[in-house]
Amino acid sequence: MRPNEGIDKIGLVLNPIFLNKENKKRHIDPFNRLSLHKAGPYTILTVAQEYLNPFIDYQIQLAFAVYELVKLGIIDFPDTIFTPYFIYKNHGWFVLNVVALEFYSSWSKDEIDIDHDMTEKTLDAAKENGCLYQYVNKETKEVTGTFYSNDKAINRYDRSSFIVYDKQKKDIRDNQIPHDVVTGNPKSIRTEFRLYSDNTAWLHWDNLRGDYQSIFNRHKDLLAVIYNNYIKGCITTNCKDNKNFGKVVKTAERKSPIRYSGKRLRKRVSSKRGIDFGDENEGLNRESKLGIFDKFSSKNKNVENARNMDEMMVEAVKNRCGYYEKGR
Repeated sequence: MRPNEGIDKIGLVLNPIFLNKENKKRHIDPFNRLSLHKAGPYTILTVAQEYLNPFIDYQIQLAFAVYELVKLGIIDFPDTIFTPYFIYKNHGWFVLNVVALEFYSSWSKDEIDIDHDMTEKTLDAAKENGCLYQYVNKETKEVTGTFYSNDKAINRYDRSSFIVYDKQKKDIRDNQIPHDVVTGNPKSIRTEFRLYSDNTAWLHWDNLRGDYQSIFNRHKDLLAVIYNNYIKGCITTNCKDNKNFGKVVKTAERKSPIRYSGKRLRKRVSSKRGIDFGDENEGLNRESKLGIFDKFSSKNKNVENARNMDEMMVEAVKNRCGYYEKGR
């Protein structure tokens, strides 16, 4: 059974230089723990909660997730005993940027209450009245039990930074978990803080250092800003079983923040490239790092390409730099 709270998903934009162009796979894991998604000319690796251990450093786990792609030939890079550590120490060669981070909390129906006087059925009205937006299916006109924060931009694909929905109904509809397991879980309601490149600037590899609790503590003040601006007064919660959500609420009530001004999070790169290549001054020089692969790999072309990666990647994305900012 899943913990009551945790990280539900992390999205990483992969470096196109090393991607095997012949690969057509999307669901690369039979349990859907790792999946690939096309976003324009780029590929996003989505790492689901089921792949992640909340007690182990997440950067290490994400490096191993990327290494899974190397083993499958999706990332065309030398596969040696050194590769996982190489990826971990040189993440910027494989991951251009973090584009998604979701924190979830699970609730029983008597632990969370939505004030329906603080909801609207159109996004325009929700923005005007400073409340939650209740999703209405445009085709069936069905009024659903899903509520979003109103920071979603009108007529755009940007995502709201907070959602409340019936996880039990979604799991039954998705039909990926045995129904008796789904219905046997009393925590049927889910809330998620959804940090995406189209609704926050505070996504960065460095922010994912440490275990789940370390990452949450680092993001707590940012989540309190979201809560204070879009959620406060719209829902009532009993946080006995969701201590971290309770910390967000207490921080929002104590500080009443309207914008994040902390120093614990690193901001997403906002240079003309619009992407993060990692710290170019960190560790050994590029030639020394690549040297360990020369005698193990027949993929000399890729290794040679990597020697000039910075210049190649700037050229590859110079007309796409706005893409990462929009998160599409």
